Formats: sequence, structure tokens, C-alpha cells
Amino acid sequence: MIFTFILLFISIWLGEYLSYSFLKKENYRILNIFSLIVIIVISLILAYFTFKPLHNDIFWDPEHETYEKVTKN
Repeated sequence: MIFTFILLFISIWLGEYLSYSFLKKENYRILNIFSLIVIIVISLILAYFTFKPLHNDIFWDPEHETYEKVTKN
């Protein structure tokens, strides 16, 4: 539990530090390109895991007995 809180605070600190360092340089073109790349990568990851989730009990669908999203044909 304490490890989780430490990791949370380190993640917040790192995010704030990176944001500050990007905004301090006032070169917003690099920040916009970086943001666009991150948005695209996160969208692709979320799209992939929507149709191919991890094989974990939390994603098990007992009705269709599968881990994947069921689509109607």
C-alpha cells in the first residue's frame, strides 16, 4: 500500500516536472507534436485492448465464454 502511494507521488512529480520543463522552453511546436504522437499512441493502445483484452478474470465474459468483445454478424 505504501509502495502504491510512493509510486503515485513519483508519477505526479515526474508529470509536473516534464510539463514545467516543456512549457518553460516556450517552443510549443515540439510540445504540440509530442502531444499529438502521445494521443495517437494512447488511442491505438485503447483500441487494441478493446478488442483483444488481457486474459484476466476481470475481462471474462461468462455469457459468451470469451475474453474478447463479441460482435454481431
